[in-house]
Amino acid sequence: MKLPATSTGAPANAASSKQEEMAARKLQQAKDAVATLKTIKTKTSDDQKARAAQKVQELKARLQALKMIYAGDPKKLARAAAQIARELAAAVKSYTSAGGSRVELGGVEAGDASASAAAPAGDAKAEGAGAGAGAGEATPTAETAEKDKVAAEGDASQPEAASSAATKQADEKRAADAARANADDDFRNEARALARELKAALRRKDHKHRDEDPRDGSDKRSAEQALAAVEQAVGALPMADVAAVGALAGI
Repeated sequence: MKLPATSTGAPANAASSKQEEMAARKLQQAKDAVATLKTIKTKTSDDQKARAAQKVQELKARLQALKMIYAGDPKKLARAAAQIARELAAAVKSYTSAGGSRVELGGVEAGDASASAAAPAGDAKAEGAGAGAGAGEATPTAETAEKDKVAAEGDASQPEAASSAATKQADEKRAADAARANADDDFRNEARALARELKAALRRKDHKHRDEDPRDGSDKRSAEQALAAVEQAVGALPMADVAAVGALAGI
């Protein structure tokens, strides 16, 4: 007696679909975790840079006030300028150290992109395996065929939505990077301008007191070293890509 053929396609398809759903969920959770970490690191870096930039503005205002107070006393102005120079060096160091997180975040994003690129290949492999299994199955019923059609339509719409979201995310990242590059340029210019003013204040001669206090000489040397460190640090900041910033002006 010949037994009727038993169709195992439906259970196999259901199991494969469940596995793909679980894999997609785990991938999304990993992406969400990376995005959260990136946001925290970026915010911490931006906050540190903002505090350093604010400090430079405060030092600039203090120097202007001291220039008026010690207009007739170059020695006292030089001492005050030396202290400001050391504080400027500390602010620049804080700003530039915050910029290192951008490289780390780039690595995270690269890993995220790799995971995203690997996902379609995995899906394609799973679909190919499903197709191979379906080749030996009995003719599907009308209900099964309809379900497969709906599932196929849903799968076709997912890549388009993912591509649109990825494009938007990339545009937002470029705009944020351009804004940070502009902030770096502004900070560099402000720090250098203040350093020039401090150097001028340190070079002023006190004609009333020609005998220089040894402590003043040491103070001046430490200030000059601090200003040299300022120039070296701000010179290492990345330059803004003018063309890229202009292209992103409308974003």
